[in-house]
Amino acid sequence: MDRKDKMRPLGEFAFQLLKRTFECEFEIIISDWVIKEINKQIDDKLLFLELINKLENLNKLIKVSKSTAVEKEALVLVEKSKTHLADALNIILAERAEAEYLVTRNVKDFPSRYGKLKIVFPDNI
Repeated sequence: MDRKDKMRPLGEFAFQLLKRTFECEFEIIISDWVIKEINKQIDDKLLFLELINKLENLNKLIKVSKSTAVEKEALVLVEKSKTHLADALNIILAERAEAEYLVTRNVKDFPSRYGKLKIVFPDNI
């Protein structure tokens, strides 16, 4: 299923970002927690697993893990900025992995943070 806004096929932006990753322009950082969340939402789990494996084989995928320390830090961010726990976890994991960008369709849901992490739409990279 391809998500759309009023005029654009949003899945195309995600596809182009993945394509650029396969062309060695980027590395993708993904957490075990995000993989679990994606698997809840998609029908073709085998295709997703193949994508993950291909990115790993190209050394274009960095996996990070949610820990108790990450959860505690995320809870502090939730309290401080009144954001959702899921968004706070994504921010903390991205910062710990030294990501340059956190790519999301929900930019407005993320609190601003000090630091180098830029929260952007896929079509803005």
